Amino acid sequence: MLRISSLGLGIRIRHQYIRHAHRFLATASKSEDLSLDNLTDGSFNTSIRTSPFSKIQSNIRYDELPLDTYPNPLFNMSKNELMNLSRKSYVHLSKIPYRVIDEVDQFCLTIINIIENNILLDSKLVTKLLLNIQDESIKQIIIEGLKSKFSEDPYKLSTIEFILDPETNETQRFIQNCLSSLQVRKETTSYVRGELVLQYLKTLATTGVVNKRPILLSTNKYTRLIRCTPPSQFHELYSYLFHINIQTVDLNDMLRLKRTLAVRSQIESFVWRTGWMNPKLHHINSYEFSDNHMEKMVNFFTIDDLRVLCKEFIKRDDVVNASLYLNLLVSKFERKCEPTNYGKKQSGDTLLVDDIQTVLKVTLDYLMKFKDFKSCLLVLKYLLKHGLKVEFKSLLSIMSNLREQSRYDDAILIMNNIDLANLSSSELCELAHEMLLLIKSRYPKSPKVLIGYIASFCNSPEQQDKVLKDLNDLNILNIIYGDGQIGNIGSLDRIQRANVDSRLSGFNLTSDVLGDVYDCLLNSLSVSKVSPQLIHSLYTTYIDKVKTSLQSHNSKNAFVENNEFNDRVLYSFINHLLYNNSREMVNSTDNYEVAKEIFTDFTEKVNLDRKQITISQIDLLIRIALNQHHDYKFAAQVIRYSREKRIPFTFNQIHPFIMFHYSRQEFDAAKVWYNELIKSGINTNSQVVKTLWKIARELGWETTGFTYRKWQIKKNYKAKEEMDRINSDPIIFLQDKDTEERITEELIDSSLDDNDGNFSAELGTLLYQLKDKDSM
Repeated sequence: MLRISSLGLGIRIRHQYIRHAHRFLATASKSEDLSLDNLTDGSFNTSIRTSPFSKIQSNIRYDELPLDTYPNPLFNMSKNELMNLSRKSYVHLSKIPYRVIDEVDQFCLTIINIIENNILLDSKLVTKLLLNIQDESIKQIIIEGLKSKFSEDPYKLSTIEFILDPETNETQRFIQNCLSSLQVRKETTSYVRGELVLQYLKTLATTGVVNKRPILLSTNKYTRLIRCTPPSQFHELYSYLFHINIQTVDLNDMLRLKRTLAVRSQIESFVWRTGWMNPKLHHINSYEFSDNHMEKMVNFFTIDDLRVLCKEFIKRDDVVNASLYLNLLVSKFERKCEPTNYGKKQSGDTLLVDDIQTVLKVTLDYLMKFKDFKSCLLVLKYLLKHGLKVEFKSLLSIMSNLREQSRYDDAILIMNNIDLANLSSSELCELAHEMLLLIKSRYPKSPKVLIGYIASFCNSPEQQDKVLKDLNDLNILNIIYGDGQIGNIGSLDRIQRANVDSRLSGFNLTSDVLGDVYDCLLNSLSVSKVSPQLIHSLYTTYIDKVKTSLQSHNSKNAFVENNEFNDRVLYSFINHLLYNNSREMVNSTDNYEVAKEIFTDFTEKVNLDRKQITISQIDLLIRIALNQHHDYKFAAQVIRYSREKRIPFTFNQIHPFIMFHYSRQEFDAAKVWYNELIKSGINTNSQVVKTLWKIARELGWETTGFTYRKWQIKKNYKAKEEMDRINSDPIIFLQDKDTEERITEELIDSSLDDNDGNFSAELGTLLYQLKDKDSM
């Protein structure tokens, strides 16, 4: 490694460098000023080197040269040669000692010149050139020269400081001041200020530097940042914040931006969960990231972010991404356990005691989804051994997972071991809803059982049997308890109510629960009785009640209860019109016409926001309209409604339009939809994608289909590997960790009996022990 052998030599080098540097800086000062302070049009006035894509015309393997090589070719390289030199070669050459001081002087001047010309154009190159100099004395000379050069330009100087050490108070304060000055520039418009801010953030983000210490913005500073950024560039802003690790003092401030990106296009959603800058279509299938990028994910995401992401991919049966975010969650938890001297804590951050429960609960969901239902015993044993409380949400999660795997008796066992006295009103409501889902799953064609429980759960002393009266007004009960025809029953006494704890009563009849009632009712009828006329009649009665409820502005009304009203009932009707009980599409014009009519009528009479609309219903209607009935007008109506509600495009919405136009040789129209698909991104495993790429190549459309398909195939192989890994060692990803508070190897070392009957017995024993422990 290059060393300066004596203080005298060091001074001589420094003095000679300064003489050269002064002449260089004097010459450079005559060139165009690149300071952001002089920008009025919102653009960086940078100059691009001649032949920017030229390569070094040499067959020399610089990284293989012996360390006694003289002269060191590094010190005689031109700017272009240095800029094109690989990192490996650059690091190796910088280790070769010099003999002539002037060699070092010229090298320093050349590096400064390159950095000065490229700091706003290619900050990643600047990072490579600056941080990979092996001799600290030479590096320091260059740094001092750069700081002198940029002393009047805070934007360039702050970039240098960020590259050198992003975690110092001085660097972070410098960046905060630069952002503030850009946001309040009076000589520019709001749009230009926004562009300047994004360009400055991009310069910092593309350095490639990992910043473990977040730069925290106050609510006011963050609000100004959002206001000067067009919504169409939110994903761009977010990706820069991610790479720089700019966060907010109050975590809730940035939560809205994350949620906004999460429900936008596939590409914007990908940005929210990865921080990827400028992703393309094929990136959506990416699941492998560099170590630096993974480190940035741990630094930037909160425990709750990672919980949400992992739960989402568990729900989607995406074992690859679920494993990715569970690993990140554990790493983030361990990071939070480490002592730091970062000082200021973020408001809204979770406590470690809550984080432990979060990691355990997500691990529980992960294992029960991708391993088997018996995996819950591992977590329960861990809680018992370490004296940790079994939270209600963990028990509810086990109960839900057991229900989904048809382990109904075991789910009821969990329910019976939940102490209702310790539950809040919202938790009691969650439990009641899960019990209704359990009843519906166990008795999918027995509406009497479901209604018996609803009559008890939704009953209250103040309004006796109100829910039954509501169901009677909807003409449901006579079909079940009467002569099987639409109409009312005279007396409610014939309805048998379930016997439940009084604390599990008084809840409201929501859209979701009512939708379950319609599902169970229609499933119980023979195919011949589930006619389009029956569903139309049920819908007409329902929508009349909804209109009356909306006009009454009564928040306690069963049909539009608070914020829980949605299109769940409409979804039930349309599904039973377009699918049979075997989940096969029904090719019936009468059914389709009724589905069209009730969708059109509902959307005209009821104003829902995006969160209240079922996206899969939009997909279904467009697919049926175009693929089966060639009804372009209605498909256009549906997708127009979707866009009005700002619902992001999905593959199942756009693909039918492409194929509709293609089958009619309307290639220009098909290309318009295809371009929208590429722009929005797609995320599907459907085999029809292969046909789409074939059409795109046939017509000469721009396509990255091969790359997309390649990543999709790689991900499929990875999914198989993950499942094999989980089955052989369910939580191997938690091994080799030293953090004391982590989920330890007891979870891995525990063994489970393969006998399903023993599972129920062991589950009951563990629940009793845990309950007994909590009561002590």
